[in-house]
Amino acid sequence: MKVVADFWEDHCVECGEPACFRTCSRFRRGAHGRCERILFGDSGLVKFREWGKLELLWHGRMAKPETAAKLKAWNARWEPVAKVLQKMFGWLPVAYGRGPYGVFRSLRWRKAKRAAEFKETPFRWIVEATAKEKVSLLLEISSPRSRWTLDVGPDTSGKIEVALPPVEEGTLFSIKLLDSNDECEVRFLRNEMVGDDMVKCVAWDLDGTLWQGTLSEGDDVKLTTEAIKAVKALDACGVVNSLCSKNDEDVAIAKLKELGVEELFVFPQINWGPKSESLRRLAEEMNIGLDAMAFVDDREENRAEVRDRLPQVRVIAETEIGQLVGSVKHQAPGLGCERRKMYREEMVRRKAVKDFEGDESAFYEASGLDVELLSVEGGRKTRCLELLQRTNQLNLTARRYDEREFDELVGATECRAVRVCDKYGDYGVVGFVAWQGTHLVECCFSCRVAKRGVERKVLDQVSAGRHFTADIVETERNGEIRRIVREWLDA
Repeated sequence: MKVVADFWEDHCVECGEPACFRTCSRFRRGAHGRCERILFGDSGLVKFREWGKLELLWHGRMAKPETAAKLKAWNARWEPVAKVLQKMFGWLPVAYGRGPYGVFRSLRWRKAKRAAEFKETPFRWIVEATAKEKVSLLLEISSPRSRWTLDVGPDTSGKIEVALPPVEEGTLFSIKLLDSNDECEVRFLRNEMVGDDMVKCVAWDLDGTLWQGTLSEGDDVKLTTEAIKAVKALDACGVVNSLCSKNDEDVAIAKLKELGVEELFVFPQINWGPKSESLRRLAEEMNIGLDAMAFVDDREENRAEVRDRLPQVRVIAETEIGQLVGSVKHQAPGLGCERRKMYREEMVRRKAVKDFEGDESAFYEASGLDVELLSVEGGRKTRCLELLQRTNQLNLTARRYDEREFDELVGATECRAVRVCDKYGDYGVVGFVAWQGTHLVECCFSCRVAKRGVERKVLDQVSAGRHFTADIVETERNGEIRRIVREWLDA
């Protein structure tokens, strides 16, 4: 998952800073030298004074969760120092809101922008909060101007997860009380904007989530209607489902077969160990990043353990299943259950590899691995665009194309879709390659064919013995494909 790593600040709904500092009857100077309409407490507690507003000026880049955590720790260390300096030098003839703390605010914003790794736009805004009394919060963005309301109260938390329109650097995000003349304390359990990371796999807990009851306690478990409908809906749009459950594996698999749903899942992780370790193994089995995974569980202790140890994984409560399906259903329209079938075939392959007498490369040679280069048209064209948009580890340039840009690429280059099959099944279209003359422009492959020698076979077919040059863009995750291409260029 990618997040907006930036800082929420206190502002006024009628802000005319700094002129209003001298003329407004509601002005209350805080330790930072500015009007203090918001008081921040511990554990997400925020006190809204009259006309108080939370505001964030987005710097235009997304960050890893661990980067955001480091920035938060840095701010917690140095913001108090900036406030002390502001108080010490408050006698200086500078306008209210300026001085040492004003310099710190500017440095903090620039530091957050420099530290963020991805020039991408947030996709969802998630706010969850409680309050001492029933109150309505107004969430707004400045451009394009949009607003949403969230009702919160003392009994249960209010939560909203909104899809954001495309936003640009400099967009203001704000939260205020719907009636700005009110005062209220609100505790924010979550308040973040997250990126449009592609979810490739959803790992489901069993007891209390996928089915009702506890299998190990002898309950006659029944499938949860909403959960199994979600599994099938995800499967239909190309998102693979797996299992992450504390149970006896043989007993659980037998029960899934009895219920007629075992074939809907791939690489099940059913054991008595920590859920975070099971999810790590699942990511390795599927050869995907942890940031491409979501985890659904009914128990908060399990969700908290995964959040703490694997912040890249999107963690979902069983009550949020509908939101999960709604947020990923746009990812691969028309792909159907093909991806799940391919992973099921891969499970058979993996078992065959273990039984094979020889190394893994010899196994793939013996499996009759066949690589075919096909024209980029129809459904193959849609699939190739998806590969360019989704792949990270085996993507030579990591450029993200929209449909118009991809059409231009196809029209300006020689390009092919890469289809792979062997005696165990058809991998389908798992690669895309584009070149002009003897210059390699694009080259990307699905992680499902990693370490099988497919990349070199494709490049050799493209070059036909000619010497090539290539566009190579270094990213944090594409080291393997860069190594393969450089060895091919030097051959």
